[in-house]
Amino acid sequence: MNLSSVGRCPLPPDLETTALGTPQKAFAGYPAPFVYDAPDGDKVEHTIWGDYIGLTGVVDGDWVQVRARGVDGWMRSDEVQSDRLLEVNFVDVGQGDGCFIVTPDDDYLLVDAGQDDNMLRFLSWRFNLRYHPGWRIDFVAGVITHPDQDHYGGFSKLLASGRFHFDALYHNGLVERDGGPRLGATTTLDGVTWQTDVVTNLAELHAIIDDPALVGGMLPSRTNLPRASRRRSRDRPRPRSSSGSGRASHRPGPGRR
Repeated sequence: MNLSSVGRCPLPPDLETTALGTPQKAFAGYPAPFVYDAPDGDKVEHTIWGDYIGLTGVVDGDWVQVRARGVDGWMRSDEVQSDRLLEVNFVDVGQGDGCFIVTPDDDYLLVDAGQDDNMLRFLSWRFNLRYHPGWRIDFVAGVITHPDQDHYGGFSKLLASGRFHFDALYHNGLVERDGGPRLGATTTLDGVTWQTDVVTNLAELHAIIDDPALVGGMLPSRTNLPRASRRRSRDRPRPRSSSGSGRASHRPGPGRR
């Protein structure tokens, strides 16, 4: 059945399904449509803009049969779209900041992660990891904007979980620590104080984070850290690929089960 010709709320032509029962990828529309157990029925799941939607090809008036977030059901055809848009999620992480980004090419990026496990819980929900204990979600990059715990502390929860992998982590080279000056050594020139203890490679990073006196055991062990931990610089270094932990990675797309 040609979905683009059904009802008063047609779908774009590129969402037509050629084989009945063969799901075709689409996306939840703006802002946060529901999945129902039947046309004009009861709500069974809540999606948000950009979630993956599988179309089965079954149509009932203005409704299309779908699979979304692990649930089979129905959605209004005008609440399904073909375009994968840039998605920017500002997550309530309590104290601090956390931003989860999905590009139109389905690359995942994370800018800050708060201090506690709020980001871990959000991403676990977003990718339905509760129902898929074997999945690992791969991020192109994580960015630590500055060395305050309420911006970088949540990364330790993500890395320690073993469910998330980052090809690269970018930071500005300043690493917070205990047992001395909070950001390391400084020097003063012409009345201006400058930070001089800037981390530029993994050896310098581990000299800090492997010392319990400096970090108080807050960070995960070195085995959970990506190999490509790189500082930001003016020449914008390219992320290096990491070999990871050997676990099978999965690209389910946000919200897909």
